[in-house]
Amino acid sequence: MNINSIIDFLNLLSQNNNREWFNEHKALYTQSRKSHILLVEKLILLLGNFDAEIRHLNPQECIFRIYRDLRFSRDKSPYNTHYGAFMAAGGKNSDRAGYYLHLEPGNSFITGGIWMPESPNLKILRRSIMENLDEFEEIIHNPSFKDYFGSMEGRRLLTAPKGFPADFSGIDYLKYKDFTATHKLNSEETERFDFCEYIAGIFQHLYPLNRFLNYALDEHKENKQLSTP
Repeated sequence: MNINSIIDFLNLLSQNNNREWFNEHKALYTQSRKSHILLVEKLILLLGNFDAEIRHLNPQECIFRIYRDLRFSRDKSPYNTHYGAFMAAGGKNSDRAGYYLHLEPGNSFITGGIWMPESPNLKILRRSIMENLDEFEEIIHNPSFKDYFGSMEGRRLLTAPKGFPADFSGIDYLKYKDFTATHKLNSEETERFDFCEYIAGIFQHLYPLNRFLNYALDEHKENKQLSTP
């Protein structure tokens, strides 16, 4: 699927980020939005081939609004100049690990994992990494993962998190407050005719990390349910 029309609209919007221009060119927005929905719909089907959690998602539940929330922002530009979609069980507001596609002129990328988990979930994920360090390192040191994503990234603490031993051999992993990995998309990649198939193929190398993170959350939930009288 060629996404040039989507990028072209976003490029125009970035140069004319005001309500008057947007309203005058609403047809362009409507067409680009339809194209984006179709792109995400196709991507969901492809991701579902290796991640069953994704298979039955509604694309519109995964796509973020183009309208910006201006209540607490100094920047009063009314529109986002990118399209974003997060594909995870539960849609864009899910607390589970998933797959994110960001389309923006000159700054398109794909990323995945869990960003900004709530404190209880963050503790669960850290505990799982500590108890399954060999499995976690095997995932993030896998050559295909490193080829496409380099290394895991995210916000980090400067010291060991409270409640975890500072002398743990994998303490640097536990300092993360996000567990994400990103692949920047250059113009050659975004202009591929098989764009959806291409990025789905890259996302497949991220799936083991998502599976690890989601399993940790599910296991904790199941254990909690079993221990409840």
